[in-house]
Amino acid sequence: MGKMELARRLFLENENMNLKHQIADDHSGYYYCTLLMDLGEYKMAHHQAQVGLKRARRYVSNDLEALFQLILVQIKSFLSHAEADWQAREVEMDKAIDDLRRSRSLIDLPAGLLARASLSRRRGRFEEAKRDLQEAFEPADFSEMRLHLADLHLESARLHADLGEAEEQAGHLAQARRLIDATGYGLRSKDLEVMAGSIGVANASLEPDSSNQTKALNE
Repeated sequence: MGKMELARRLFLENENMNLKHQIADDHSGYYYCTLLMDLGEYKMAHHQAQVGLKRARRYVSNDLEALFQLILVQIKSFLSHAEADWQAREVEMDKAIDDLRRSRSLIDLPAGLLARASLSRRRGRFEEAKRDLQEAFEPADFSEMRLHLADLHLESARLHADLGEAEEQAGHLAQARRLIDATGYGLRSKDLEVMAGSIGVANASLEPDSSNQTKALNE
């Protein structure tokens, strides 16, 4: 059994246990949805997010409700690029992030800001994407959320790639590699290699420097 299939099985077993014992405040359902999205299984991710959203509302778990809303918004943004749909997604994304702020969940806020930054970047709104990434780095770094930090560096690299800033892109890829190697975050290894290859950066040259990890974003 491959690692992805094992992760899927474990997430599903935990989700079934949550349903059986009526456990609401458990983030495994959210992370299961993110795994399904990474695998391109949007239909299943949508179904699981709907299940999680209903449970979060039933038990008044505001942070989880906002996270599942984010999943649903992200799925819609991947499946439809119509202008009216984009505008609706932006409104829904803003609401979900506002809900995360009100829940005072510093652990979950970076995920919301990352999702909105990705949406803004794909819309060509680079300054908005940069602001969200800057804000997301602070709690993720403070709380040593290394998986979040890896994702933030990868999204920052995508942003700098779209801006034609190869040096800054390489810096974020180096930081992402360090975090991915340290945590065994294999799910992001392919993204890292594809982006590194796109700028002709050999693995050996992806060595993080000692500068502040958000320096490029703050310039």
